[in-house]
Amino acid sequence: MKIGYNIQAIHMDSIVEDKNAVNILLGTLEKLDDEIESAIDTLEIMSDPETLDNIEEGLRNIKEGRFITFEDFLSKHGC
Repeated sequence: MKIGYNIQAIHMDSIVEDKNAVNILLGTLEKLDDEIESAIDTLEIMSDPETLDNIEEGLRNIKEGRFITFEDFLSKHGC
């Protein structure tokens, strides 16, 4: 009986280890999916000249002080 119990315990340990490995793999795949989606988004933005022009214009506006604070925006729009 003692041998059977040890085999069952080893089997349960193996199942737990397999489940942990699967969870680690799933977490890694989710992170990889997020990275791929982010790379695709970046490529779409970089391949659209109009979007790039708008980003550059926005950055120039910020650099030259042509913006309002979030608080000013909220008070201006009655929020």
